Amino acid sequence: LHAFYSELNMPLRAAQKHTIRLVNNSFGEQYCQCHKENALQLSIDMEKELDYLLTPHNVVLAVAACKHSPVDLLTKDFSVIGFNRGWEIYVGGSISPQMKQGELFTVAKHDQDAKELICGLVQYYRETANYLEQVSDWVDRVGLIHIREVLFDDVLRGLLLERLEAEKFAFTGQFVK
Repeated sequence: LHAFYSELNMPLRAAQKHTIRLVNNSFGEQYCQCHKENALQLSIDMEKELDYLLTPHNVVLAVAACKHSPVDLLTKDFSVIGFNRGWEIYVGGSISPQMKQGELFTVAKHDQDAKELICGLVQYYRETANYLEQVSDWVDRVGLIHIREVLFDDVLRGLLLERLEAEKFAFTGQFVK
């Protein structure tokens, strides 16, 4: 299939229902003059990194240039919000069965740090969540402190990222950097 889709110049998507949804971009264009280029580039990079991945439940990732973005930004499974010193990363937002704001996971100073943390979060969710368990339920079950302990350990995060890359390679036949 990969060769066929390459010839048609079309992206090959996972056939399964539960995947990373396309990264949502939220820009408060009417209300602020924030620089949106970094957020747009981060969302493009994240979509490339997380494409093709199957997940236990549908996952929505949102990226915003600043907090002037729409109110529902923090109700996404993973939310990344730019501010003057880097990126705030929130995890565990939900709109069903009831609306829940995500919790602040960490602050990443650089784009590369944010990408690694988000990819590590997604991979850890993929490896430890139960089938059809939403991200918010997973965070409640596993605990945000435990998730931080795993992702802030450089060795464990590196192993998660290696497994994520190996799975992408197995599916696409090429490493994505």
